Amino acid sequence: LRLLLFTDGLGEARRDGEFFPTADRAWRLLGHGTVADGLASLETALVEWVHGRLDDDIALVLMEYTGAGTGATAAVPSWEVGAPES
Repeated sequence: LRLLLFTDGLGEARRDGEFFPTADRAWRLLGHGTVADGLASLETALVEWVHGRLDDDIALVLMEYTGAGTGATAAVPSWEVGAPES
């Protein structure tokens, strides 16, 4: 499961007055390969769409949930209630 967070720079990127088709492109590009591969593919598609000229800044964050681990427990931060004393 992957979740894409982005700023308005992606949603408002235009070519000849037409907005970048974020939903269509993201669906096809972000679901394959690693998270880094997906982001690189989306960035390439966007830069090609706007012919290399972005008029706004952009931030992209792609998160991936890969399921429960192999039974290992997560470390409890030392400041958290119930954490072992150091």
